[in-house]
Amino acid sequence: MRTAAGVAHADFRVPQMDYVTLLRLMQFITRDVREVLQASERCVFNVVFDNRDDHTKNFSFVMDADGRRQFSPAYDLTFNSGPGGEHRMNVSGEARP
Repeated sequence: MRTAAGVAHADFRVPQMDYVTLLRLMQFITRDVREVLQASERCVFNVVFDNRDDHTKNFSFVMDADGRRQFSPAYDLTFNSGPGGEHRMNVSGEARP
């Protein structure tokens, strides 16, 4: 398992990746639009249900037996008010959508 933070060499403690960048990374790593769609659904979930602990260590990739990279099963999905009430990832340029 590799996190988006690890793949991008990003410090998950510092907000530096937005959802658009995450989805682009997902496309680059998996080369599968279905995986990107699944990631976008998780992004929407985080915004709708106020999971503001949406940093780059909470998005991961796994490799299957055939060597294909896939979006990992969801984890750490719960209400979280986030630091200062803001998302760790920007949503359309905003940390407070």
